[in-house]
Formats: sequence, structure tokens, C-alpha cells
Amino acid sequence: MAALAGEPPRYFRPPWGLVNLVALRTARRLGQRLVLWSIQPEGLRPRAPDEQVRRVLARLHDGAILDLHDAEGVRGAPARLLAALPGLLAALEARGYTAGSLGSLLAP
Repeated sequence: MAALAGEPPRYFRPPWGLVNLVALRTARRLGQRLVLWSIQPEGLRPRAPDEQVRRVLARLHDGAILDLHDAEGVRGAPARLLAALPGLLAALEARGYTAGSLGSLLAP
């Protein structure tokens, strides 16, 4: 990843949010900060794009971290997320939120 990004990863999101001592020690050894999410638009079952937008808006709070990945194992999840993004981004902007990087969110 460092070769592709030009620098080593600074953050580690454990798969499924499962954390154990080995994961914590490895992240620390690699200089990575452990980061979890606060909102998953799709979750673990299929949700229509408009339902994903409603789900995010219902859980939205300052500093929220949205887990926008392909919901592995949920058929069609990437296409639904891509379909939800325009409406989601418009709704967030209408409420005064902006998208940002983890670095900008977590900076001291």
C-alpha cells in the first residue's frame, strides 16, 4: 500500500470492527492509528439507495465516520452504494456537512 500511496498507511480499520491484542500491537508497531466507523449506510443486509440515505441521516452527528465500502458478502452492495452517493452527498451538504479525510477529522 505504501508503494501505491507514496506513504505508509496512517490508519487501520480492522475487518468487521473486530479488535484483539495482536491487531492493536501490530497497528502500534506500524505506527497506525486504529479507527472505527460510526455509520454504515448499508450494514449487513441489502438496503435500497434511498434507505441508505435515510439511515445515514438518522444517525448523523458531528465527527461521524461513514464506512463506505462494498459490504462484502451482500450481493449488489457496491452498485447500491454508488447509486446512493449523489443523494447522500447532497443531503449532507444541505445540512452543512462536508466530506473530509480522516486526517482532517482527527487532526489535533
